[in-house]
Amino acid sequence: MSTDGQGNEVIIADHPLDRGLAEISELLRRKLTSPAELCHEALQRLARWEPALNAFINVLSADATTRAQQLSQVDSATEAHSPLLGVPIAIKDNLDLEGVRTTAGSAAIDYVPRTTAPSVQRLRDAGAVVVGKANLPELAYGPADTYVFGPSWNPWKAGHFAGGSSMGSGAAVAAGVVPAAVGSDTSGSLRNPAGWSGITGMKPTRGLIPLTGMVPLAPGLDHIGPLGRSALDCAILLDAMAGHDSSDPWSRRRAPGHPMSYAGAATLPSSHVRIGVIKNLFDSVQPDAAEAMERALDLMGGFGARLIDVDIPLWGEAANAALVILVCQAASTHADLLDTAPELLLPQTRDRLEAGAQVSSTAYLQADFLGREFRQQLVTIFGDVDFLALPARERTAPPMEPSGLRPPGDQGHLFNAPFNLAGSPAIVLPVGFDRMGLPVGLQLAANRWRDASLLRLAHAYQTCTDWHTFRPSSPLQQTESTAPPTAGWVKSTEN
Repeated sequence: MSTDGQGNEVIIADHPLDRGLAEISELLRRKLTSPAELCHEALQRLARWEPALNAFINVLSADATTRAQQLSQVDSATEAHSPLLGVPIAIKDNLDLEGVRTTAGSAAIDYVPRTTAPSVQRLRDAGAVVVGKANLPELAYGPADTYVFGPSWNPWKAGHFAGGSSMGSGAAVAAGVVPAAVGSDTSGSLRNPAGWSGITGMKPTRGLIPLTGMVPLAPGLDHIGPLGRSALDCAILLDAMAGHDSSDPWSRRRAPGHPMSYAGAATLPSSHVRIGVIKNLFDSVQPDAAEAMERALDLMGGFGARLIDVDIPLWGEAANAALVILVCQAASTHADLLDTAPELLLPQTRDRLEAGAQVSSTAYLQADFLGREFRQQLVTIFGDVDFLALPARERTAPPMEPSGLRPPGDQGHLFNAPFNLAGSPAIVLPVGFDRMGLPVGLQLAANRWRDASLLRLAHAYQTCTDWHTFRPSSPLQQTESTAPPTAGWVKSTEN
């Protein structure tokens, strides 16, 4: 048992499930644990934490147990075995898993797919065990203030948000229920829960992971990506998920700079890399969080990185343009729901979709043109620096009322959406805690197809620090008043 510097008790790798994917893989190879044992522990933790987290829509206990028992018969002592063999994971419930219903967090969507999303199938082919489908706001159109399956809660502090829209995936990893998960990111939906829940989350280059088998929100901005404890974990997941898929028009057939392999993840970036610090974005961040991020940057400078203040003139306009594109594409994507089943949508979701349908074609084209200008501006900036550094968010995880209502003034799009617009890779990693004991996240980004270099930079930082190893010590005691509303639905415990 240890503390986080604020007097909060935390645990550090007390069980194989608390370790990184590479360590878990080594324990499995040496037969010091088994897929069946890992799955059993994950399901026990899920049962213990879930009343406080509300991280899952569908728990696949029987399927996961059967698969883990089968994998326990595999000879994991071979040198060629996958680093994901027997590892329990969660997937966001906007991703298809054959034979298991997909809801996308909505009462308006409920189908049982006949195929599995390629991103998920590749993880399963590598030996990962899916223990459940994770909670999300309706249609992943969040953060929101109302939820069909209720909000997911931050495991670090009762009554605080885990971050959306990959909120269940982030909460499950942060609590140690699973060591890794898969989410999606349209304007920060992977990076928000990573920063607010104290884990590592990455939005890769657009086209690296196929979007087939995902309920879309805004196809021009959507990404699928990994959540884990560390950059090394994200690299292992990304290495398994990446690759061309002919049914996805956004997928690249031959992507330059393929994500690092499991072995390559241990390679640090070359010394004297140039990190462009978007200084003006730090000005609006709560002071103790900004201090933690600045200490992280100073440490990076200590291992050879050169910190350079940069200004991106179109940054704010790009964030707003991304929002215009998001609301328009979301309205187009889900126009059929508005036409045929508007009463099944939550009022807030319905209002957003209806508002998007009213945006003029001129406004959309202007936003699209601005996006092209911004992408070119980023290319120019990445000619002068290797990486960009900026806050994960303007503050740590906000408090949340039992219904899901959060304080007004959300600025998430300002810190995240421009990289969705550009399709550039961005990663958020934990760099400390604020005075309330809530995690602080720092965001790093690189030019398109520089995913491997970005992961190496994040890994270099994490080899010098241990923030990514901290876990909450025990399930939070949520009051009965925080029990999530289900809008007439009940949470599944099986398929």
